[in-house]
Amino acid sequence: MTDIENKSLRIKVSYVILARISLVLHILLVAMFPIGGILILFFPVYIPFHIAIVFSTLYFHIFKSSCPLTSFEKKLLRIGRGYDYPTPCWRHYIFIGMFKRDVSNEFVKKFLIITTVLPSLLPLLYLLIKYLVLNFRA
Repeated sequence: MTDIENKSLRIKVSYVILARISLVLHILLVAMFPIGGILILFFPVYIPFHIAIVFSTLYFHIFKSSCPLTSFEKKLLRIGRGYDYPTPCWRHYIFIGMFKRDVSNEFVKKFLIITTVLPSLLPLLYLLIKYLVLNFRA
């Protein structure tokens, strides 16, 4: 293997590693939904950030075709290994990869909204009701 081929291979491998790092960041972001919902009960200063994360995610999953983090990971994989996976991230890694079950993209969107976004909004609803009850008692 020549020096140029070796350097090219290292560059491709580094893009694949960056793609995997972006996947880990994606997983951490999704984990922040329920964790963030709990955090806002104890640290109200986190509320604006939590609202921004939740509603931007809702926007991308309802009105856009894919998440920007998934697009970024796929771009890195195309550069690194010449191809990517054709399905959305969670469908590819969770449903097909872990459960060996192919589901529709619409099912994945609904699943993510029901399991991550809605539970993260419950503490916000609790704080809103608590605020309204405490401040507007007759």
